[in-house]
Amino acid sequence: MSETPNPYSLFTYTIQSNLLVWGYFLFSIIKTIKKLSIAENDQDFGFHTAFSFAVCIDIIVTFLIFWCYLAPNGWMAGSLLTFKNLSIHFFCPLLAVLDRIMFFRKGSLKKSQIPVIMIFPLIYVVQSLTLGLTHAIWFAPVGVESYYMYPFLDLDAHGAMVFVYLIGLVAIFLGISYLWYYIETKASNLRNFRNFR
Repeated sequence: MSETPNPYSLFTYTIQSNLLVWGYFLFSIIKTIKKLSIAENDQDFGFHTAFSFAVCIDIIVTFLIFWCYLAPNGWMAGSLLTFKNLSIHFFCPLLAVLDRIMFFRKGSLKKSQIPVIMIFPLIYVVQSLTLGLTHAIWFAPVGVESYYMYPFLDLDAHGAMVFVYLIGLVAIFLGISYLWYYIETKASNLRNFRNFR
């Protein structure tokens, strides 16, 4: 992909998930300033647990897909260690994870809230398949010779196998989410046990 800004990159899951994270950060900053301005005594600054969790998982998957699948297959070859690449594929995911760890009470997420993490990815899939099936955009300007930004979503090339890939991606999203939930729950139980003692 080119190092120069390109409007076609706005159609990537990476950029859209990064914008989601930064939108959430902006929302959190505004909420924090408002909370500080009315001098509330509690130090609970984690806002909207389920939304934060969804944002965190969605950007973690950006990190994993890039570093485990796209980068080894030559995506952004030669520019992996540039600030542009690291900022969207490493630093933004890291900041989202740190925000979740530092500012949210462990155990505040309900198990029933976990499926909310699929809202943004499903919107992206609908967008991507709609653009691809209608052949609305040719992504050559960002180095992708296809009407589909990602090869695993290319219905023209892979047909029904795309839905198998999508089932796999859903399993990855939910697997990471339930693992994170399990770790948070265990951490909360351990802390409560220590406080009880």
